[in-house]
Amino acid sequence: MATQVYPLRGDIKGLRSRTGREYTEAYIVLFDADTYNPDTAADASDGVSGYSIPDIGDAYSGYATATCSKIDPEPTDSAKCWKVFVEYKTPTNGKIIHGNPTLDDPEIDISTAFEEVVAEKDKDGDAIVNSAEDPFDPPLMKKRKIRIITISENLSSYDDDTHQAYIDTINNGSETVAGKTIAAYKGKIEDISCRNASRNSYDYYIRTVKIAVWCDPQGDWRRSVLDQGANRLVSGVSKRCIVEGKQVTRPVLLDGSGGQLAKGGTPQFLSFEIESYTSWSGLSLPSTF
Repeated sequence: MATQVYPLRGDIKGLRSRTGREYTEAYIVLFDADTYNPDTAADASDGVSGYSIPDIGDAYSGYATATCSKIDPEPTDSAKCWKVFVEYKTPTNGKIIHGNPTLDDPEIDISTAFEEVVAEKDKDGDAIVNSAEDPFDPPLMKKRKIRIITISENLSSYDDDTHQAYIDTINNGSETVAGKTIAAYKGKIEDISCRNASRNSYDYYIRTVKIAVWCDPQGDWRRSVLDQGANRLVSGVSKRCIVEGKQVTRPVLLDGSGGQLAKGGTPQFLSFEIESYTSWSGLSLPSTF
């Protein structure tokens, strides 16, 4: 006698609430021999009657929006007989559970972080200096707001070397990620992690990408610092800066080309490329939230 699967019509349950609908079905599974593996019961199929235990992600026959979210096999007094409960739920926050995990929508979390940094520019992009046009010592500090986008999604394959190359990179062009348009140089990938998982006989990988988005309208992730120092270049030779005929003992403003900034001149900033700049298109990050 082959494996037999019978639905228990009297054990069908339904629930409606503010969060959606839930349904429960029950099946009896009969085996030829004693069976002690619950996975065998959860995967049972009857080739004669046509009944089989549903898979995770299968739609409920009475309400197609509800999909199978849990399969709970329970042994009875006989090891040849198992009772399998199948639960269905409507999507939570629009998230549908599929039989194939790699078809699931990504999970996206957006939060805010703050970090204390030197305030080198005001809101208009002008250098912050004192009334004598010297940098403040110690410098003024400010809190910089950063939006953190964390994306977790299921992948069928994962190559760690490829992904590690993206860590600490800055976008060199506009990117649309999780419903946000990130202007060039305003986004930085802080971390990429991965773990393996298995569901419904599918082996897959859960990849998590953490992106820090620069929110300040002034500047971006490219490092920009006020040009200042105690020395200046004269015909390619480094010499001490002079103020009122005397050599300085502390930094003064420079002109962006190695010379000492003239009184009343516009303070200059120097930009440095510290991280790598690249396109993130190879990561296939979700564009919508």
